[in-house]
Amino acid sequence: MSIIFSISRLCLLVILLLWAVVSPAYALKLPLHSSQGDYTFPVDGPFSNMDIHLTWREVSQPPPGLGYYAMFAFYFQNRAVGYTGLQWDAAGKKAIFSVWDREQSGVAGGTVPEGQCKRFGHEGRGSQCIMPYDWKTGREYLLTVKTVQRTETGERWHAVVRDLITGQEREIGTIELKESAGYGRLTGKGVNVLEYYGHAQLNDCRDLPVVVLNWRGPFANERRLRADNVSLSYPTRFECTNSTSTSPGTGQVEQRAGGATRRLTPGGEKIHWPQILLQEE
Repeated sequence: MSIIFSISRLCLLVILLLWAVVSPAYALKLPLHSSQGDYTFPVDGPFSNMDIHLTWREVSQPPPGLGYYAMFAFYFQNRAVGYTGLQWDAAGKKAIFSVWDREQSGVAGGTVPEGQCKRFGHEGRGSQCIMPYDWKTGREYLLTVKTVQRTETGERWHAVVRDLITGQEREIGTIELKESAGYGRLTGKGVNVLEYYGHAQLNDCRDLPVVVLNWRGPFANERRLRADNVSLSYPTRFECTNSTSTSPGTGQVEQRAGGATRRLTPGGEKIHWPQILLQEE
């Protein structure tokens, strides 16, 4: 009986070892923020506009179920957040502009979408504008968010994207922010994120395709001010370490993730830049 029991235990051990070899330890959960830069301006606003330069240095066709998002987030005086950026997934390349409702304000629907923009109810509530936009790898784009008009009930904000090679500018969308929700203007903080999103089944961090982004800025108040420092971090799940951020020049952040990327800069590093106006660069 003891011999049979020992053989059974040995067989079970072999099965468990084989399962561990052929089965993934986990599946990556999306969305995944591979790297992040938190910007601070020399003053905390209020700002009526903010913009940032973005270049996709390296990127490939996303596999089924996966998307890439180069996101820039900004904050209003009532602590509500908005974001703009460029994406690529199975539906094609896109530009996006969103603002969340200020839930704590007690005002239902603090944001009002206009035109092709719509309300959203996932990951909170707010208004979102998405348009097809065939951005090109290696080309620099300027993303701008600004207030454009006062209304009887609030203030209209819109986002635009400009191709700095052709000079063509397109409006991503317009969202009205209700005065009763107390949005105010923009504060002196911003965040860039390189995100992977979708429903793809990925079992290893190295399965993430390589993406390289270059950011320049951000600028505020008609480009009179530029953020003078950035804190780099890696808020990834499952301790994926194949992402890195560097500052290749004054006012620039480069984010690289996926594949065999090695981390060159530790999380928590803060980089300071001298304050220089755009026309002097």
